[in-house]
Amino acid sequence: MQAYGKAFARVYNARWGAFTDAVAPKIEQLFDGVRDELGLSKKLLDLCCGTGNLALYFLERGYLVRGIDLSPHMIEYAIQRNRTYVDAGKASFTIEDAASFSSGQRVSYVTCLYDALNHLASLEAIASCIRRAFDAVDRKGIFLFDINTKKSLREWNRTTIQEDDEIYLATKGIYDPTMDRAYTQLAGFFRNENGTYERFSETVYNLALSVAQILSLVKDTGFQSSYCASAENLALPVADPESIKRVFFVCRA
Repeated sequence: MQAYGKAFARVYNARWGAFTDAVAPKIEQLFDGVRDELGLSKKLLDLCCGTGNLALYFLERGYLVRGIDLSPHMIEYAIQRNRTYVDAGKASFTIEDAASFSSGQRVSYVTCLYDALNHLASLEAIASCIRRAFDAVDRKGIFLFDINTKKSLREWNRTTIQEDDEIYLATKGIYDPTMDRAYTQLAGFFRNENGTYERFSETVYNLALSVAQILSLVKDTGFQSSYCASAENLALPVADPESIKRVFFVCRA
């Protein structure tokens, strides 16, 4: 797993909360739809929790949340964002690897979102993460995760620039089909509170994964059922998941 540095965590915290804002209500709807039927509790483990946005959404709705991330800088933001719940014993955030974390107390829901599985170093690491999630989730519980499909990664060959009073961010995407890997190079400047500017740069990579590969790993791990969905409706399986850019896997233990 990539342990992203301070600069990436700051960019993530400042610019990429919109994903959670869009998908969290859909996840809540999915969980609410099966909770009574399956007798599930409001306990959530969020793998690769980032800066704690998803955790906050569910904490505000009565969940107990444990978040893990390999980046100490991400965890620092997550603790700050959810300080009230951490102090009340309703949330915890620890520095752990999604491929080798300690499962601890079982939960009803495990999430690993924003294509975090693409960021693991190998298919073996992804398989290990799925096994750990299976060990952590209650029987009949749900493991929900998403990946960027190859269709999405093929469109990464472009450069974008964002600029405002606080940040200048240049993002260059590169997809290498010969290595089944995509790279994003981030570089720019942050404006500090004292008016000075701080330069940053970081490279992020995604493994190019096939849906069939992932479904096979899920099945081999022991999940009783699984299906692929789009963000529009997580309860509705899609017929051709490779045809969409981001596919969600809904796995039931």
